[in-house]
Amino acid sequence: MQFEEETLEILEPNAAMSPILKALDAALAAHTGPDPQPPREFAWEEIPFAEVARTAAAFPLLFEGWAEGAIPATEYSAGDLLHELSSDLDIMSAEDLHERFLLLVEGSRASADFRRIMAASSVKHLVRNEAGLGWSGFEVVPKNTELLERMRRKRMAADHFRGKLDWTALRGWDLALGAALITKAQAADMLTDEEALDYFRRIAGELLLRMTSRQALARAMLLGTFWTTLEVGEQQAAEGLRRSTRCSRPKAFGGERRGCSKKRMPIRRQFTYKAHKPYRLFGPVIA
Repeated sequence: MQFEEETLEILEPNAAMSPILKALDAALAAHTGPDPQPPREFAWEEIPFAEVARTAAAFPLLFEGWAEGAIPATEYSAGDLLHELSSDLDIMSAEDLHERFLLLVEGSRASADFRRIMAASSVKHLVRNEAGLGWSGFEVVPKNTELLERMRRKRMAADHFRGKLDWTALRGWDLALGAALITKAQAADMLTDEEALDYFRRIAGELLLRMTSRQALARAMLLGTFWTTLEVGEQQAAEGLRRSTRCSRPKAFGGERRGCSKKRMPIRRQFTYKAHKPYRLFGPVIA
């Protein structure tokens, strides 16, 4: 059965979404200026890939509640990590870990979901695709108000950014989640340092290509946390935006606000190939 082609439906923000999107616009605008630190040049083979990936991982780890955006080398944290990886994520082996990593970095995460929502012709189309088709080929659309409302608020957000940004603006968040997962697995002794480095190279390599500045990565973190929490509801999205905004502000890196690291977060540097093609990535704090 073929469906008739639908015209593009554009949703304006409703009373609940409008103030949240305005707050998100303001948070993103705060990260449009130049990076505060001068660039440093490195040959490709000298780039500290693990350091880059761990710096990206710091934001989701911080958002989860890990102090300073890092995992301390203690038996207590190792036990928590093993429980989370095995019980919460069903990761029992290196193969399970690899599958989960691919799901986070290559699968239908924030950037892919944003692209799907943006590309659909209407909310009805999104709900229909979510429900799928019955075996007989007839259209099946369940009377699920929760699904409908979730698709509507995500479509409002996507339409708000239509023509302003695309799915690639959220890729930094997907990569940061993958980096956080590998950081946890390494701290839980599920991976050797060399095995973890292979994953970090994959993450850092794309970060270098897509995130042209520290500000760009900060915007990706804001967009990623917003999109993820919007899945649950407007209230959760508003709270998630408040938390991520605190953690993305330079002053918050010094621990001035609750919910953020008390240790100064890494700052941005610029690296280059020997061919002098500029790449930007994160390095340690410069005193």
